[in-house]
Amino acid sequence: QLSQSNGDKVSTDVKITSAQGNTKHLRLSISSFFDAKRNADEYIVCIKDRTEEVKDQIALKAAMSNLELVANSTADVILRYDFRTFEMSFVSKSIKYMPGYDYDELLGTRCVDIFHPSVRQPIIDLVTSYVNGTRSFARGGHDKVRLPMLKKDGTCIMTEVLSSFLRDAADRPIDCISVIHDISESLRYEKQISEQNNVMNTLINNLVSDVYLKDIDLKYKMANLRYAKSIGFDSVDQII
Repeated sequence: QLSQSNGDKVSTDVKITSAQGNTKHLRLSISSFFDAKRNADEYIVCIKDRTEEVKDQIALKAAMSNLELVANSTADVILRYDFRTFEMSFVSKSIKYMPGYDYDELLGTRCVDIFHPSVRQPIIDLVTSYVNGTRSFARGGHDKVRLPMLKKDGTCIMTEVLSSFLRDAADRPIDCISVIHDISESLRYEKQISEQNNVMNTLINNLVSDVYLKDIDLKYKMANLRYAKSIGFDSVDQII
């Protein structure tokens, strides 16, 4: 494969196994030098030990296979992306059902672009702070934030994003992994409960009767202002 020009180089990967069964993965880079008659005069062979690199590649391939299996079995969206460029290399199939995108159209694009424009730069700043070490992940090696995600039709849903680093055998960050959970329905329920509580509090605070609720340990769970004042307190919060 070497052409007859000085300094030409060809590389090949080889695997050698010792009598003890130890395996090494090597990359040989062979450079050729020719004499005036174009005959090969010398060869210089550079040998690079790729054993650990190959182990990491095998482990990473196995991890990605497991990730794909788990990711495509959940309703949450799972992304893998480069923490420097934010380019996505993996998107779970659930992306079709939550925000309505097709799997293929997102691969190679920036993950921040599927979120509302108002939070894109804060996301970049946050991930960069983790990479630079100016900010640490919360306990458990990950952080959870709430972010508005853009659906394909232009509307927004509120999501909860759990992010962490995918690391190699030497604990160096390789990529980021984010699990995205749709909490828009939960927020609607929370809002409805809050509105109902406000209506109930308004109602009981306008009753001419004393009203209170205790649990089985006789601790106050709810009361109206009239009752609180009747037993010597200035607000309901003081007796809850």
